[in-house]
Amino acid sequence: MKQIKCLKSRSQITSLSKVNSNFIAYTNNDKNLKIIAPFQCKTIQNIYVDLLSKKTTALAFHKNSSTFVMANGTVLYIINITTQNITQTIHTNDGNIQIVTFVEDTPYIITGTDNGRVVQYRYDGKFEISRLCSFPYNNVHVKRVVQNNYVSALAYNKEYLACSGHGGAVTIIKFNSHASKLTLETSNVKVTALEFLDENRIIYGNISGNIFISEYKRQTIAQSVHAMHTHIKQIILIPKSHYALISTQSTSLMLLDTTNAKIIKNSFINFDYEVNHVVLLSPDELMVSLSNNQILKVSIGSTEEIKNLLDSNSLLEAFALIEANPMLENTKEHTQVELLYSKLYSDTMQLLIKSKNLDVAKQIEEFKKLKNKKNDYQNLLLAYENYEKLQELYQNSKFALAYSLVDKYKALEFTQEYKEMEKIYKATFTLAQKHILLKHK
Repeated sequence: MKQIKCLKSRSQITSLSKVNSNFIAYTNNDKNLKIIAPFQCKTIQNIYVDLLSKKTTALAFHKNSSTFVMANGTVLYIINITTQNITQTIHTNDGNIQIVTFVEDTPYIITGTDNGRVVQYRYDGKFEISRLCSFPYNNVHVKRVVQNNYVSALAYNKEYLACSGHGGAVTIIKFNSHASKLTLETSNVKVTALEFLDENRIIYGNISGNIFISEYKRQTIAQSVHAMHTHIKQIILIPKSHYALISTQSTSLMLLDTTNAKIIKNSFINFDYEVNHVVLLSPDELMVSLSNNQILKVSIGSTEEIKNLLDSNSLLEAFALIEANPMLENTKEHTQVELLYSKLYSDTMQLLIKSKNLDVAKQIEEFKKLKNKKNDYQNLLLAYENYEKLQELYQNSKFALAYSLVDKYKALEFTQEYKEMEKIYKATFTLAQKHILLKHK
C-alpha cells in the first residue's frame, strides 16, 4: 500500500468531500474552500468564502455538480463553486442545522437540527419544505422533552431515507411518499455513521464502537460486531464487494466483512495521526485527512496491480500486496500467484535434489517475510534432509511409511518418488474397484 502526501493545510480541515464527480473539495477555518485534482494531487482552485466561519454548523458538497450547501445556524446558503455566487438562501425555523446532505438526482437537501428534527428542502429556486421525522424517538404518544437534542446521521438510497438522532434510534422512511416509516431501536447511544448496504440492509455504528447490520424492512438485527476503538466516525463502502472501511477515533482504518459482520483487519491502514475524514476515489484509492491537517492519497492495491507485478516477475511483491489487502484474496489473480509460487517451490525442491546445493533454496528464503509463507523455507530444508529416507522406503515398497513421511514433510510431494507412489496407488485402487464390481455381478 502506498501513501502519498498531497498537501497540508495551515489551519484545521473542517470537511473533505467529493465534488463534481472527479474532484475533491476541502474547507478549513480560514474561510477557504479548495478544490483538489486528486490524481495530480494538487490544488486547482482556491475560493475565499466570507460566510464560511466559526458560525458554520454544517456543510455538504454535491457529488455530481459544482454546488455546495452550508448552514450558519438556521440559514442555508446554496453556492455555485464555479461562479462563487449564492444561488439560494433558505431561512429555517426548526433549530440550528447540525448536519446536511444533498440527495443525488433530486432537487432536495436534507437537514438535521439541534431540535432533533429532520427536514427536507428544495434548492432549485422553488420553496418547499417537509418535516420527515423527529428525535428522540418514542413509541408512545407522549413525546418527552430532552436537553441537548440532535440529529447525528443521515443516509439515503433510491427509495428510502434513514436518519438517527437523540437516543440512538434509526428511523427509515420512504423518500417520495414519506410513508412506511420504520424504526430500529438497537443502539441506545449516539449513532455517528449510517449507510445503506443494499435495498434490504442498512449498516450503522455508534460512539461506543458497536456496528449493526439490519434487514430494515423486517426491522430485524441480522448481525452486530464491536470495533476495537470507540466512536465510529465513518463507514466507507467498497463498491461491488462485501467489504467496508471503518474510520474510528484512532490512527488506523479497519476492514469489515459486511456479509459475515466480521472485522478482517483491525489495523488495515495505519497513519501517523488520527484519521479525520475519508473519501473513496475508486475501489482501490482513497483521500484521507489527518488531525495534523495533512491530506494523503492512499492506494490499497488492485487486481490490475497484481497483474503488473507478475508481468515484471515480482512474485514476492504480488504476495505482499495480497497479504496487506485481504480484499484481493480469492480473486483469479490470487489463484495465478499461488500457482506460480507452487511451481517455483516444486522446481526448487527438484533442483535442490539434483544439485545438492543448499544455495538453490535461497529463492524461497525471501518469502519468509510473508505471514502465510514464513515456514516454507524451513519446511523445504527439512524435506530435503529426509529425501534419502523417502528413497529408501520407496525402494523397499514401504508405501505406508513413505506416505506418513510425506505427510510430515509436505515438500516431498514434489519428488519423483512420491509421484510414482501416487501412480501405483491409483492403479491398485482401480484394480480393487474392478474386483468388487465383478463379485457383485
